[in-house]
Parts: sequence; C-alpha cells; structure tokens
Amino acid sequence: MVVLPDWLDQIDGIDFSPEKDLLGRVQLWAEQHGWIANRGENLPAELRQRTDVLLEKPDENRRVRLAVLRKAGSGGGEVRVDSSDLITVELIYQRGADRWLVEIGGARVEDDLYARGLNWLFTLIFAQ
Repeated sequence: MVVLPDWLDQIDGIDFSPEKDLLGRVQLWAEQHGWIANRGENLPAELRQRTDVLLEKPDENRRVRLAVLRKAGSGGGEVRVDSSDLITVELIYQRGADRWLVEIGGARVEDDLYARGLNWLFTLIFAQ
C-alpha cells in the first residue's frame, strides 16, 4: 500500500499527480529492497511536520524522509529527500519534459531521475 499525505488532495486547483506518482514509484522500489514505508508518526514533532513519507530500513539503521513541497497553480513540483546520512536531495519536476531533475545544494546532478533509476538515487543519498 502506498503511503500518501492527505493534504495533496485537499488543495483545490493544484494537481499533485506527478508527486503522487513519484512517491508511489519510490515506495514500490523501497519495499522491493527491504524498506518499510509509513507516515513518520514516531518522529519528533518538528520532523513529523516536515515529513510526508518515511522510509525505514531498521536492520541497517537507515531512514529517508520525503516531503512534498507546496506549489502554486500549474508550476513544477518539488520533493525534498533527506537521508539519515545527512544528505539532502531536491527532486524538481519539469512539467513540459515530464521528468524529475535531481539537485544537491542547488547544483543539478542529474537531468532525469527515472533514466538513472532509483538504485542510483539511494546510492547517492547513502554514499560513504
């Protein structure tokens, strides 16, 4: 079952379909690789407010927090990915190109997340 934040369907006139699709794909990949998805109910209040989906891999003591950032109108979307290894990645949706850019600290590291794959993303955020 895909964990989606309720608020995505509560904002009139804003289409969060790309974000929902991305969250679904990430969770499917994560579950196939031994991760557990939840809403982050057990996080401290401050982190819980900034987490829409929490992926956990308890046997490796790893966590990934996903947060869909608010947007206006038909603008591109953004999802923030924070790893327990203190790496933050921004996934920025390009509506016309129908792809997700990958940025770290405002610097683009990939033009198409799906072309590189989710294995690549998780390797990136947990690089030692």
